[in-house]
Amino acid sequence: MKDDMKTHVRQCDSCQRNKISRPHVGMPLEITEMTQIVWEKCSMYIVGPLRATERGNRYVLTFQDLLSKYTIAVPLVNQTTKAEATDFVNEILFKLGIPQACSNFRGEMFRQICKLLKIKKIKTSVYRPQSNGAIEIWHRTLAEFLRHFITNKQCAWDR
Repeated sequence: MKDDMKTHVRQCDSCQRNKISRPHVGMPLEITEMTQIVWEKCSMYIVGPLRATERGNRYVLTFQDLLSKYTIAVPLVNQTTKAEATDFVNEILFKLGIPQACSNFRGEMFRQICKLLKIKKIKTSVYRPQSNGAIEIWHRTLAEFLRHFITNKQCAWDR
């Protein structure tokens, strides 16, 4: 069955155009500070701009718990601090609670939210995606799924 699946994927035109295959390179593991509680630390990031959808969405705001890797993706019309803060409050805080620390908060509005709710801000390097590796891997998988499974016009990805 495994060989049949490999053969099918090798012969699938859509799979060959959309799947990214990279050789696995083993690197030595480094000890990092690990979280002990779900939703203790989270990561926030924006993907885009993407092709505009019928609803006008061009960006995806993603939140990921660094322990469980549970991720929420919220489509956004524009990339503004107000839109990000509103979705953070509505989609994360109201549904999952307040994390103790979060990375990639930006702007004065987020600084005030963090100060008010006592959320520690974690700084990550802008030009070094490895510093926020778990969510970067999730974004790669998300992009692969969107390319592979949405319509040819690619204007319905937010559904």
